Amino acid sequence: MKERKKHQVIVGVEVTLLCMIIGVIGTNAASITPPSNQVSYNKNSQTTVQSAVNDLYTKLSYGDAASNEIVSGKTALVGGKQVVGTYTCPSVASQTPGDATPEDITEGKIAWVNGNKIVGTRTTLANKVKLGDYISYTPSRSSYEVPGAGDLSGAFGKIYPSNLKLWRVIRRTGDGVIELVSNGLGDRLAIRGIQGYLDYIKILNDAAKGYETDGYTIGSRHMGWDGKALEHLESIQVTCSDFTNHCLIGNPDEGYETDVSLVRSINSLDQGSDYFLASRSSGGEQAYFKLIRDGEVKGSGYELCDSSSSLHHNGKPIKPGACLDGSGTTSADYHSPRIRPIVYLNPDLKITGGDGTESSPYTLGT
Repeated sequence: MKERKKHQVIVGVEVTLLCMIIGVIGTNAASITPPSNQVSYNKNSQTTVQSAVNDLYTKLSYGDAASNEIVSGKTALVGGKQVVGTYTCPSVASQTPGDATPEDITEGKIAWVNGNKIVGTRTTLANKVKLGDYISYTPSRSSYEVPGAGDLSGAFGKIYPSNLKLWRVIRRTGDGVIELVSNGLGDRLAIRGIQGYLDYIKILNDAAKGYETDGYTIGSRHMGWDGKALEHLESIQVTCSDFTNHCLIGNPDEGYETDVSLVRSINSLDQGSDYFLASRSSGGEQAYFKLIRDGEVKGSGYELCDSSSSLHHNGKPIKPGACLDGSGTTSADYHSPRIRPIVYLNPDLKITGGDGTESSPYTLGT
């Protein structure tokens, strides 16, 4: 009989304690009022259960926007604590301090301003696009002269950037910058002679700059450049057995693998035509540029030639320059490969339409 009473007492105490915990949680939840910019709300963490409930209630009702999800300089309350935004818009030189508005906060994130709950509406590329998405982007330039490019007649030295209007997402960097590669190929470009070989990567990167647009892009490169290979070489090393053979050229750079992997990952490597990779190479008795041909990395297959070369071997002229028509002359004709630019989009651009598919690519606005 005494044992039974003992159990009754223990059960009674447990029930009483449980009711007290529920009562405290219910009282706290019911008494909480939306904070203003002058009120600091401190979460009650007396018990594990109560803390969990308060954390959930706070996220739902008091906000979940982090500082990097609020535009730099803009202020709001999250969880009753003042938060100053740290997200810097690349397109804006400086941010004006003040209260955050819905457009200053990432889409769907919650914060409080002056006692009012606001839900973010800022939809940008950085928090929307994914690998392989299609982007509608038309460069601002209708034509562009590429420094150092062109054959002896002056042809194949000008490109027409605005003709490329459809692009693909190949990477999003840690700071939110979106890298796009053109969905198709740009114009043919002639690169010739010794100087053309020395400046090969620089010429291609200069061509890529023609596809930039103020306010929309923050940089560019030609596909195949890893950012490390020298854009310009000061000299070349020539080792020829006689003037009829190809020559080994020093300072090869093989940094194209990253871009090739990125573009291959979206099944866009094969474009049905040869195009440049911003990478020089040398191997065996042939020195050449790297190309994409039939969806694979190839050597250019063109003889390196420059009939005006002043370099000699055993008293005979040799041909260490870069000629892309394979004819043994210094001109480059219709065999010249095409270019394929990569541009870096301003991550703060807004998506104004589309769904990222080829038939309905995302459209952009500032």
